[in-house]
Amino acid sequence: MKWNRFAIFLTLILWALGVSTAFADVDIKPEGKVYAFYSYNVSGYPDWYDKYMENDYNKFELSRVYFGAKAKLSDHWTMRIVSDVARSSSYEVEPVDEDEDGETDSYELTTNKNTGKYDLYIKYAYLDYAYKSYLNIRGGQHGTPWIPFVEKLWTYRWIQKVITDKNKLDSSADLGMSVYGDIPGGFGGYQVGVFNGEWYKATEENEGKALHGMFYLTPFPSVDALKGLTAAGSYRYNKVDPFIEHTTTLYSALVHYRLNFADQMGFGLGVEYLVATEQPDRNAEDDEIEDSMGYSIFGRFDFTKKLALFGRYDYFDPDTQNDKDKDIGYRDETTYLIAGVSYQPIKYVSFALDYQTTSYTAEVKDDDEKTQTKPTDSSIYVNAEFKF
Repeated sequence: MKWNRFAIFLTLILWALGVSTAFADVDIKPEGKVYAFYSYNVSGYPDWYDKYMENDYNKFELSRVYFGAKAKLSDHWTMRIVSDVARSSSYEVEPVDEDEDGETDSYELTTNKNTGKYDLYIKYAYLDYAYKSYLNIRGGQHGTPWIPFVEKLWTYRWIQKVITDKNKLDSSADLGMSVYGDIPGGFGGYQVGVFNGEWYKATEENEGKALHGMFYLTPFPSVDALKGLTAAGSYRYNKVDPFIEHTTTLYSALVHYRLNFADQMGFGLGVEYLVATEQPDRNAEDDEIEDSMGYSIFGRFDFTKKLALFGRYDYFDPDTQNDKDKDIGYRDETTYLIAGVSYQPIKYVSFALDYQTTSYTAEVKDDDEKTQTKPTDSSIYVNAEFKF
């Protein structure tokens, strides 16, 4: 970690732990989260597959480390700063001899995600003005409307991202401004914002912006059996590059139901559906405009306040133009499955034992040049979250 990043991190620690003595009239609450896991690859890849050597691969890893603080400056003003520590991506550049004449014609860039050193980012850095419960303004780097909302219903972000985040269709945070609030009477809430659109690890590249809005309804807040019913929708439009009219749109919808019964026993079940479109430029033909779709079904059953079973099934098609029923291929769909049990011994510590697998419709060639379906990726995980 470079010295300037270490200095920032150390400054955050000192600020969060000691500044309250200098500003007695400011209420400061430090916060921190650590996501850690151990994984063991049980895929059983065949010997002709390029991942064969990864059979039985296992590792201990920190997937996320958040640290920061929230300060209440007055009855209406608050601020929050949170750092995000995660592994960066590593890159390999290999020369390519396309015509086999012994000279390099081009270079191939391979990205290995989350394999580099730990880097420090700023996840949140924003100022909040709370006017009324139904009208608040937030500016700076903060949570986008949809992903943080779905994460609260999924409840297992420390194990896996939600489907829109996992498939890189949206980001959990970005730099911009939002208006948000509750619908009076406990009937739901909303958030509408304007963001850079490059997400929180990148700078703005042009004058384009992303418009993002979300609303949710809890239509029966006073009915015990139905107060856990939530319906939500979201729309995101991003001018990636206004000059060539490169744009993306994302529609998301969700229904979730939570019911608590028999003291601390209960269950939750949710379904999320998404449709996305990317138009690369103003002159794009129909076969160049990429339409994506996917859905996620997730749930948990709580036996006690500490012990729960959970599961999730995702289906994602990044390009619906090449579906099998259109006779132009069937090579890019994926399905993701996770099932496990979680245990929370104390309020600030959680553990989980779970199985995760990803299946593909992509085709690959074996050693005999026969077409085979791409082998699945399967691992057993022991996950942990500890926070304050």
